[in-house]
Amino acid sequence: MGGRLDRVPWQLRLVPAAASALLILHSVGLVELHAPGAPGPALLGGLGAAAGSALGLLAARRARRRGAVRGRPPSGCKAFIVRATGGREAAEALLRALQERARSAGVSYLLASYMDDGGVATVMAISGREESVIVESEIVKAIASAMGGVRLEEVEASRVCEAAREAASLPRRGLLAPSMIPEAPLRRSRGPGVVVGYTLDTPQPRPVTVTRDDIEGHVGIFGATGSGKSTTAAVLACAALELGFIPVIADWTGEYQAKLPCRGRFKIIDPVRAGVAVDPVTLAVTAGDPDLAVEVLSQALALSDPQEHLLYTVLQAGRPSSLRQLYEKVEDYPEASKWDREVKRGLARKLGALLRGSHSTLFSGEVRPPPIEGPLVVRLDNIRLTTARRTYALLLLAWLYTASREGRLPASILYLVDEAHNIMGGEQPLVETVVSESRKYGLHMAIVTQAPSLIPDRVLLNTNTKIAHAIKSPRDKAVIAEAMGLPQRLASQLERLAPGEAVMTAPSLAEPILLQVEYRGEP
Repeated sequence: MGGRLDRVPWQLRLVPAAASALLILHSVGLVELHAPGAPGPALLGGLGAAAGSALGLLAARRARRRGAVRGRPPSGCKAFIVRATGGREAAEALLRALQERARSAGVSYLLASYMDDGGVATVMAISGREESVIVESEIVKAIASAMGGVRLEEVEASRVCEAAREAASLPRRGLLAPSMIPEAPLRRSRGPGVVVGYTLDTPQPRPVTVTRDDIEGHVGIFGATGSGKSTTAAVLACAALELGFIPVIADWTGEYQAKLPCRGRFKIIDPVRAGVAVDPVTLAVTAGDPDLAVEVLSQALALSDPQEHLLYTVLQAGRPSSLRQLYEKVEDYPEASKWDREVKRGLARKLGALLRGSHSTLFSGEVRPPPIEGPLVVRLDNIRLTTARRTYALLLLAWLYTASREGRLPASILYLVDEAHNIMGGEQPLVETVVSESRKYGLHMAIVTQAPSLIPDRVLLNTNTKIAHAIKSPRDKAVIAEAMGLPQRLASQLERLAPGEAVMTAPSLAEPILLQVEYRGEP
């Protein structure tokens, strides 16, 4: 039959298509066949259905040709969310029409209900040969449009289609309804969740929650300036607090005090005024790990390989107990050549920058970290020197990691690092180690950045929950789309997202979703 239709001019195909569509609508009592010259509204709707079926035949011809070119047997499935806007009667009328179609259309239908936290929805799937599915879906859409009170919205629903294909293999074709299958993009996770927003890619907005599982697997929040990533980070911090974590925010720009929905529960500290000191050398000595000072200072000060080697040599030979002692021993280190002198002076200059100015109290030979007694915002923006700010953020991470390993933290900690690319560019053995190992010690991370391509792959891939706002850079878009495993329909939207809109993946989600971030906490 398909080959014969291919040879019929498309204008003539409207005749049998119109007849079949009108007969279907008439058989279910939706069309009255009036005398010529007096067509009723339902008849006009039937003609619309005929036009839709003709378009379906043309599309089927193209699809069949594509299948032949690729050398594979054409098969397909289309799924629709069924929305009955005209009440029960409209839904029952569509059901009668589908029953009539299922007896003769040569495809399999499946009506399925799925249930999740957002309620119950109904999905219709059509499965069979690709050309038949295309024709049938056009006819059914036209029928639904003609009868009114029912709207079909095409969706990607792989599990519904799998069930429909299984139904197609049964001896008896027809309409299977209703089945209960888990197809919703939202799925239950261990433990309760906290609502952080609402879906944008479902017929009705549904709440999106984060759970302890989502946060314990580390979190990455990405987006260009003005996309809403900092607001999302603030929302996440409050959600983490509700879930039993103690959030500690390294606030690079000083904006979280105003953005936190639950700001009244957070303590805000200025480390310079509060005298919250973490000397890298003292911390390394206390932890019994001299390499810790090398890792922190090398990353924070962007040391060259020769400078890092000299730093390690002085730490091993001189055994200083503070950053100032380390600086003095570097200054006294003997110079065997002009090259030695240049390396030594470069290292001394970088170390000395941490020991001058108001921020020098942060590296004053003591380890007096902020008291982790409750949720905390550490204002890094008051540290004027960027190098000192980066050093201090890394030192807080190093201290939290060593304290968590030794069991000295009161509860599960979420360390949220704003503008994380400032402290995570290049190789990051310390950060990579923390992200890989800290979960078992109760330390979890949330990284917030506008430049995901600067984050080490090992860190990026270890963030199991990812929230991506608008991303403009092609390089950053490619990195995020790959890291999140986004389908093309979502990857293509990344640069067009409005402020507050985001794509999210998480352990508690069956697949990536589009959401509007929104959290109403205490004023």
